[in-house]
Amino acid sequence: MVSLLKHVSDLDRYESIQKASLGGYAAAIEYIAQYAVDVDPLITEKHREYLRMLRVRVMDAQTPEALLETQPVLQSELRDYRDKCGIHLTGLRQEFTSALVSLQDVMSTFCLSGKDQEKQLKEELNTLETLAASNDPDVLRRGVQSAVRAIAECVEQMKRQNDIVVAQFRDEIRTMQLLAEAAEASAALDPATGALKRSEFETRVRRAVLRDGPVCLVIVKTGNLRDVQSRHGKHLAGEALAGLYRRIREEFGEKVDIGHWSDDTFMIMLLSTKPDALKRTRDLRHRVTAPYVCVEDGHRYTLHLKFDIGIADFHASEDSDRFFAKAELLRESMG
Repeated sequence: MVSLLKHVSDLDRYESIQKASLGGYAAAIEYIAQYAVDVDPLITEKHREYLRMLRVRVMDAQTPEALLETQPVLQSELRDYRDKCGIHLTGLRQEFTSALVSLQDVMSTFCLSGKDQEKQLKEELNTLETLAASNDPDVLRRGVQSAVRAIAECVEQMKRQNDIVVAQFRDEIRTMQLLAEAAEASAALDPATGALKRSEFETRVRRAVLRDGPVCLVIVKTGNLRDVQSRHGKHLAGEALAGLYRRIREEFGEKVDIGHWSDDTFMIMLLSTKPDALKRTRDLRHRVTAPYVCVEDGHRYTLHLKFDIGIADFHASEDSDRFFAKAELLRESMG
């Protein structure tokens, strides 16, 4: 009787684990769709739609075989999305290069057209000098009239060409500005996590403290990152850190600056007093300490990160360097 009850209990436990695993797998697919990097809206939307269809397929799977069949499908879709994004980014780089080449062509055309007009004007002036020596009034009159028409036409042609060149020049500058802004925005981000690079984050903090308003730095430090890297490898640890950044972003919203300060630390800049910052971070620990489910080569791994959270507030008597030094001292003192 006891053995039978134990078997029933084990079956219930296995069923609960199975349901939790299935739910975790489906949730992971939904998170992948939700947080896909939006390189190109059309590509990304199709990717999200496909992943959500796959999630429905996972939830509707009636046999282990049907569920296992979704794993290579997911891997293939993620690989395909990575390749499409790579092609799109390569295209952007080529467009940037083409814009530079086009700008050079515009400038070359401008210089060449200017030389042609200069040559034509010199020829007409030489004609006028020749006519000046003529004693025949009719020849002089006809020659001057012809030269004036030719010079007027030349000037009008120069004006039209210059207007076209100026318009092209403006278009090329506008295109280059847009591409440069996109490249600058991309260069400011840490590719591994999506957070701001430390240099960019410091720049934004320095600007903020100059405005004489309240500024706080919320420090989120991972206490066991080295152990996780040693046990699971740098790839999975990096995936967990990227997941940590996304949870922090969810907690504070899109408008807050978040920087990847060091390998194990993120910093969040809040334009608020320390009491307000404490209120805003009240639920942060609960959000970030939940397990991180990461995937490598089609296998799922659950990682657990340990955290310490601290807050450094800016004082009017400090400058930005002293503020950063205080924040770094607090970070080092954390576990």
